[in-house]
Order: sequence, then structure tokens, then C-alpha cells
Amino acid sequence: MIKFLKMTKNLKNNQKNTLNVMTNNTKNNNLEQGLLFLSAPKSDFQTILNIATELLENNPEILCLIKKDQDKYSKEKKRLRLLDKRYKQNKAKSLFSDRKIKEIFDELDIDKIELKTGRNRMQPMIVFLFFLFRGYHGNFCKRKTIDIICDSITIQSWLSKYGINKLPGAITILENVNMVSNETREKILTAQCEMVLDEGFDDFTTTIVDSTAVAANTAYPTDVAMLHKHLKRAHRTLEAISEKIIKAPISNVYFDKWFKELNHLVFKLVMNKVKGKKKKKECRNLLKTALKIQNRLLKQYEKLKPEFDRILAEIPPSQAIRIEKKWKDIKGNVETSRYIAEYTEGSIIHKKKYKAADKILSISDSNATFIKKGTMRHCVVGYKPQLARSGNGFITAMQVEEGNTSDIKALIPLLKQDFRRTGIISEIVSTDDGYSWEYNMKWLKRVGSKVISMNGINGRRLISDEDWESELYKLVRAERSVVEGLISTLKLVLDFGQLSRRGTENARAEMLEKVIVQNFRRLAALRYRKIEKDKKNTLCRAHNAA
Repeated sequence: MIKFLKMTKNLKNNQKNTLNVMTNNTKNNNLEQGLLFLSAPKSDFQTILNIATELLENNPEILCLIKKDQDKYSKEKKRLRLLDKRYKQNKAKSLFSDRKIKEIFDELDIDKIELKTGRNRMQPMIVFLFFLFRGYHGNFCKRKTIDIICDSITIQSWLSKYGINKLPGAITILENVNMVSNETREKILTAQCEMVLDEGFDDFTTTIVDSTAVAANTAYPTDVAMLHKHLKRAHRTLEAISEKIIKAPISNVYFDKWFKELNHLVFKLVMNKVKGKKKKKECRNLLKTALKIQNRLLKQYEKLKPEFDRILAEIPPSQAIRIEKKWKDIKGNVETSRYIAEYTEGSIIHKKKYKAADKILSISDSNATFIKKGTMRHCVVGYKPQLARSGNGFITAMQVEEGNTSDIKALIPLLKQDFRRTGIISEIVSTDDGYSWEYNMKWLKRVGSKVISMNGINGRRLISDEDWESELYKLVRAERSVVEGLISTLKLVLDFGQLSRRGTENARAEMLEKVIVQNFRRLAALRYRKIEKDKKNTLCRAHNAA
């Protein structure tokens, strides 16, 4: 038995030594062994990265802009640290008793803050890599996307070029990519147009315009559900602050009862369990219960406010700014619920009709609205981006605004963006009937566009019979549908039709990333066609010479 135990112990020691040797060898040779198999594969994303590298070589200011965005974010964080430091030095009471935090915060001018040497920051080139990756594959918050990053030979190969042997964390990647401003994204799009023009793949004399519906990152709403969610959020925030910050938990005796009743009534109305007079009765009961919750929340809010203000002056400013925002959201959610209750009563009880622009459609993205395009059966809660496509398939301009903006009013700002970016006034402009307006027609003629085709009944009235029946106008109308194909490609390949970020600026940023990636894909396709055409011509010349 003793002999057996000794043999087992020796075996374990031998295995441990072997594992240590293997681990050391792996550590020493991991990069070399990896690079043996990590030669850049011929993939769609690798091609995009190759073209993007060329773009950066010709436009190094893009990396400077990304670094500037990173510096701005770092200065904002340092400003909070300096504010906390000043708070500690003055022991808060003498400094913050008579002055508001915001006043002192504004005194620390971000332009005067200097960044010193600290932890290594992600290189702008690597930020640009993951910027393109998100535009191609999607948001980093998805488990699937993170797995693709970890398994991607292309990314590992790219990182190794810049001496990075360890993959950054998902949160680090997300934060750095989010630092890139929309102004920088616009500069990248402008640089793409200049690259296309220099290589002769497009002259930008033709512009085709169209809009599409894009779904926001939110659930499809109902009025009573929105009412319930805003009240629940207000209660949850008040409960958390009273318990964790003020240390005086609110009583939930009434809230538990009322929210249970409210939840039951919402279920009945949403699922159409009741109709006619009974529905009106249940709606009145719901509004009464909601009113009780609103009044109780505001009463508790005002009761805790003096104590909250006292505690706010005694905690570090970085925490105080964050908590104060949440505190204000409590009252904001209650006021929003009152507004929802008002039009809910009007629509269900009094049968009034309200415009979508006058309603609250999302608790997570307040800027999203109902978008209905053409003969779509279902409305989309989201945004309505306007796109300008060049004659050879490049996106030269994109505009995203809040609400369901009319195509008529969006045309001129979109074309101004297009003309400014390319530096060329389009000779041919093609749109659908949604953009048909005499003012738009006159403006285009005034700036120098020669062929202005607006398909549809209204557009037909604005164009002379001679022009409408000409071969050129017929050709322009026939080719207008190519923009529909571009939008379909964006939605099917790059998931352009479903947003993962919230808010107008964030939605615009996400869509710009996908537009930039699509332009790289289009440039790669045209380069490939040119190479194949040159090969074919070379073979033909060789054959003719023989």
C-alpha cells in the first residue's frame, strides 16, 4: 500500500513537471506557432481591412481624430477625478455648502486639463479595427460577436502586426469604439469618397435618393404598458436611493398592492380581454390606480428631498452627479406617466385620435417613433434614415433625424451634404414620388443639376412631357430601383434594419459605421471586377497577337 502511494505521488509529480514544461514552451513559442497558421486569410472582412489600411495611409489625420476623441473622453474622466480631489482637500462642507456642484464642475475647463502618462491606452489603429468590426459583425454586447472576435484569425493576425499579443477585454473594446465621435465618422466617409474619386470608380455626377425604416432597440409599445413601465421605473429608482443612499427605506405596503392591481388591469387591456363599455370601465380603474401611485411617489419624493440634498453635499462629486441625475429621473418618469395617462384616457374613453409624434413610444429610446413606409403592413418603431447613393453604388450621404421626417423636407439637406462631401454637383438626381415638390425642383435647377427625375404622379406634373418621354429620363427612372437593392444589402448583410444602440446620435453612429463598411465592400467588389477585366483584356491581346 505504501509502495502504491509513493508510485502515485511520483506519477503526479512527473505529470506536474511535464505540464510546467509544456506551459513554458507554449508561452515562449505561442506567438511563433500561432503566426505559422495566422497568415491573413482571403475573407470579406480581411479585404475590408486591407482597403481601410490604404485609406489610413493616405489620410493619417483620421487616426489623429480618433486619438483626439480618446483624449476628450479621458479629460472628462480626469475632470471628475480632479473634482473629487478638490472635494477631499476642502472636506466638502466649506466648498460645497453654498455652491452648486455644477458651478464648480464648469470651472474646470476641459481644454486646460493636461493628460499625463498613465496606463497604456488602446492604439487608434486598433480602435479603428474594432470600429470596422462592429460595423461588419454587430454590437460587442452580444455573446456571439465576442466569440467571433476570440476565434477570428483575421483579428489575431492584425493585432500581431502591431505587437499586441493579448486580446483586449470586451468592455475595453466597447468603451474605446464608443469614444469615436460622429464628426470622425463623417470624416472617414468623406475620405472614402475622395479615395473612390481618385481611383476613378465613380465621378459622383449621379445621385439616387431614398429613405428606409429602421427598427429601434425597443419593444413594440402600447399606451397602458408605457404608463405602467414609467411608474415602475420611478418606484424602483426611489426605492433604491432611499434604501442605499438615504438609508431610510420607503414603505411598500401601498405600492405592492397598487402595482399588483395595475399589472392585472394592463394585462386585461393589452390582451383585449375586455371590450366596449367594460373596456372603458377597466381603463378608468387603471387611471385611478395610476393616479394613486403617482401621488404617493411624489409625496415620498418631496418628503425625502431635504435629506437627499444634505447627503448629496457630503458625497464625492463624481457620485453626486450620477445620483442626482437618477433622482431627477424619478420626477421625470412620474410627469411622463401623467402625460401618457392623459392621452390614454382620450383615446380609449373619449375615442380621440392622437398623432404618433405626440405619444411616448419607448421607455428605453424616447427619440424613436412610428415609421411607416409605402405599403408596409406593419409600422416600425424606430428611425427613418435618408440615403444618397452614387451612380456606381457608393453611399455619399446619410441623414438621421428624430421623428418621422417628411421626405420632401429631407431632400435638400441630404443633397447639400452629398455635394459638400464629394465636391461635385450631381448632374442627374433621381428620387421617388415622396420627394416631389416644386421647391425641391427649382432648388436643384438653381444649383446646376440638369436631369431631375421624380418618379410618380406628383413628380410627373413637375416635368415637361418632352423630358418625361425622352430616352435619358426613361433610363434614369429604370435605374432608380438600384437604391432599393443597396438598402436590401445593408439590411440583409450588415443588419442595418435593426439597431442595437439607443438615442438619435447613437443610432446615427451605428448606421454610419455600417455605411462605411458597405462602401469598403463596394470598393473591393469594383477592384476585383477591374482586375478580372484587365486579365481578360490581357488574354485577348495575347490571343490576337498569336
